[in-house]
Amino acid sequence: MANVEQKEVNLFSVMGVFDVALPEEVSWQADDIDNALHKGVIFRGGTSVNGTYSSEGYVLFCDVSRDGEEPDTDQLATEGVPDVEAKLRMALGGQFEILRAGETKLLKNNVGKNVLISTYIVNDGEKELALVSLRTSISGAKWISVCACSPESTVREPLMQVATQTFRL
Repeated sequence: MANVEQKEVNLFSVMGVFDVALPEEVSWQADDIDNALHKGVIFRGGTSVNGTYSSEGYVLFCDVSRDGEEPDTDQLATEGVPDVEAKLRMALGGQFEILRAGETKLLKNNVGKNVLISTYIVNDGEKELALVSLRTSISGAKWISVCACSPESTVREPLMQVATQTFRL
């Protein structure tokens, strides 16, 4: 894979920009993402029983700097969050049926960078998914992490840990 490099057993470098530590209790599979607007990696988390892998969700990390629809979190202030959330919800509605919109908040991570976090419950046409997206800037680029799994998934907490630890929340 071009966008991710394994550094240790469960430690990966994403495009040489940051490291992602994956919890050992989950079975992981990684694939590159590379299209006109997004470049990064998707880590699918699941269980492996008797040699059969079953994906239960994913966490992805993408540089979305080429996507003009992505908000600039460095310039975002709390009073601008409702407008940004409305645009994000509209874009998400083009991909999924939104069953319930949760909160969208602007937080500061432990290095003082803005992180925009949004939560939704969606129907992807096959099943209900809990989606949590985190957006921030890293090394001057816009980055997004999306965690998606069924609300009852056994890997839900590890997926969120991966995203929040990577974006330093």
